[in-house]
This record gives sequence, C-alpha cells and structure tokens, in this order.
Amino acid sequence: MRRRQERKQLIWCVAYALLGFTIGMATVKAENAVCQEDYQQFVQGEVLRNQQ
Repeated sequence: MRRRQERKQLIWCVAYALLGFTIGMATVKAENAVCQEDYQQFVQGEVLRNQQ
C-alpha cells in the first residue's frame, strides 16, 4: 500500500513540474514578444530620427 502512495506522489511531482515548465515557457515567450515590440519601436524611432 505504501508503495502505491509513493507512486501517486511521484506522478503529482512530475505533473507539477511539467505545469510549471509550461507556464514558465509561456511567460518567457510573452516577455520576448514584448521585448521585440519595444525593440522594433526603438528601431523605427531611430530610423525616423536619422531621416529628419
């Protein structure tokens, strides 16, 4: 019986790890998208400034 309990805990640990990893990746992707937008706006601003 004890063995089964340990196995259930292991499955939960793996599930939580995967969930955390997925959320982490989604957060990183969202942050990268924001950074890219900021960078593009910055580059466009520099180009406009150079043209004037």
